[in-house]
Amino acid sequence: MKKISSFFTALQANWSKFFIVVRFDFSYFFILHEPENLVKKSSL
Repeated sequence: MKKISSFFTALQANWSKFFIVVRFDFSYFFILHEPENLVKKSSL
């Protein structure tokens, strides 16, 4: 439980950096796992 609260404290301190990393990982995941959808979207 203590680990979780310290995690959230660190999250608040580094929120913008964390958010950028999450967004990057998310888009990277989609590029790797859904290339067909990505191609369809970019061709529209």
